[in-house]
Amino acid sequence: MNDGYAHAAPGRTAPPEPETEHTMPKMKSVDLRSHRWFGQQTMRNFNHRSRMAQLGYAQSDYAGKPVIAILNTWSEINPCHSHFKQRVDEIKRGVLQAGGFPLELPAMSIAEPFQKPAGAYLMEDFYYAGGLPALLHRVRHLLHLPSSTINGHTLGENIGEAKIFNDDVILPIERALVTGGSLAVLRGNLAPDGAVIKPAAAEARLRRHRGPAVVFKNYDELAARIDDPDLVVDENSVLVLQNAGPQGGPGMPEWGQLPIPKKLLEKGVRDMVRISDARMSGTSFGACVLHVAPESFIGGPLAFVQDGDLIELDVDQRRLQLLVDDAELERRRAAWRPPPPKYARGYGALFSQQVSQANEGCDFNVLTGTQPVDEPDIY
Repeated sequence: MNDGYAHAAPGRTAPPEPETEHTMPKMKSVDLRSHRWFGQQTMRNFNHRSRMAQLGYAQSDYAGKPVIAILNTWSEINPCHSHFKQRVDEIKRGVLQAGGFPLELPAMSIAEPFQKPAGAYLMEDFYYAGGLPALLHRVRHLLHLPSSTINGHTLGENIGEAKIFNDDVILPIERALVTGGSLAVLRGNLAPDGAVIKPAAAEARLRRHRGPAVVFKNYDELAARIDDPDLVVDENSVLVLQNAGPQGGPGMPEWGQLPIPKKLLEKGVRDMVRISDARMSGTSFGACVLHVAPESFIGGPLAFVQDGDLIELDVDQRRLQLLVDDAELERRRAAWRPPPPKYARGYGALFSQQVSQANEGCDFNVLTGTQPVDEPDIY
């Protein structure tokens, strides 16, 4: 049989692989990292399975199998890696033959063409409606048109002939989707260095809101408790997730769209104020306050929030306030103890030592500054 797989001779059983001192015991499917990604009955796992279904994969394609990520740095402008495209296809076949499921990932993402904004359309629709030149032409009265650009022409010359083909995608100014910016930076005693919210993605009633905190110390606790029927929570509560920032996550994961408790979903609640030092995807929505800085893992005020504390959000005033008196806040600060480092060695330890806070860009400290750096020698 020539199907690309190795087969034992008819009537015979393939001999077992010889045991060596380096042979690893076979893992159960529930012990696989990919089971934690796809196999559990959580909202995050449901989202992961949904993405796979969107790509055309059935659960039988990957369920119970090790999902192998293949990072591909192939690019048409990187001749040194020009062979990686073919090589990755060969590796995928090998993974499939070995009983795994391969997924190819880019090592550097150039763009997200299917990112969805707060409106009803996708970036593909934006492109066919005229794209960026058409958008710039629509707001040309706000631009400095004589500015020079990289192609030698002025900005005004570059957008002068641009046309808009769909006014429902690139709205006229008098029909703007929102009256202000699409993002708002909040400040207050809960976020001294700032936090971010996407106002257009939140229900209007929550732009100004006061409610009691329901606090989750980390994502594991959130996943374990959020759908507990005994959780003390209602539609006025403010869900708070701690330890999800650059160091606490680590890596500031996209956990900021906290799930709404099941018992509230059953009552028809579709949005709540949610606060964290995490990120969320550009395709996510809701009254989610993100990027709280400084993060709770290093002793930011978010670490001191307790169940029942009143929190006030006022998007129009750009304010996020923990309604606890200063003396009590200082008492909690003095009692707080930093958690142990996430990693003792390796890249994780280096990351934690170097990564800056959200308001500073989550960059490595060694990469900041304006000192000139010489071009490396080329041989």
